[in-house]
Amino acid sequence: MNRTSVILVALALAASACSSPVQPTPTALPSPDTSTDETPATTLDAQPVSATGSDALFTVTVSIPSAQVTATTAIEPVARVGYVGPLASVDVHHGAPLVYWSIHELGGQRAMIGGVDTVCLQSTLVAGQIAKQEFAKSGGISEDPRTGFDLAWFRQPLLRLPAGRWSISATFDGTLGGCGGERHQVSAAVEVDVVGQ
Repeated sequence: MNRTSVILVALALAASACSSPVQPTPTALPSPDTSTDETPATTLDAQPVSATGSDALFTVTVSIPSAQVTATTAIEPVARVGYVGPLASVDVHHGAPLVYWSIHELGGQRAMIGGVDTVCLQSTLVAGQIAKQEFAKSGGISEDPRTGFDLAWFRQPLLRLPAGRWSISATFDGTLGGCGGERHQVSAAVEVDVVGQ
């Protein structure tokens, strides 16, 4: 199986939240197909789902609009990162973007193992405020549909998944005290049932 790495991610924090960022090294990436004129199919179970992970200082909450969708439904995961420590705010060093997403087929082999550009950006997280992160695809392109997703799937910014049960997770991976400092890695995951072809 031939796998080629690709990262299709975008910073979701406003420029004012970053202080003197180091820009990632430009790489040749496929251009996403930004056309979204398709009408998403109606979800089967419109019950929102969310899950939260935390450590002593940070929380990550992942939410999706519905626990059950069809294979033609555009799933819209959102992650929210918060600082819950004793200070008024902290400067966090992290990759681009602030969180990365992963997708795993439960009971199967298909997966998107997410990642970030390994740059050292700095963002200020204020206690009681939330940094919202939209879903972004990243990871390795697979030519084998039994194990992963092809280039066409990565180029489509909307998240649609084949029939099956899936785990969708977001991971915050940041450091305090500079790059290579005190590391905090927090994840949260939700599950969704996809029905139909």
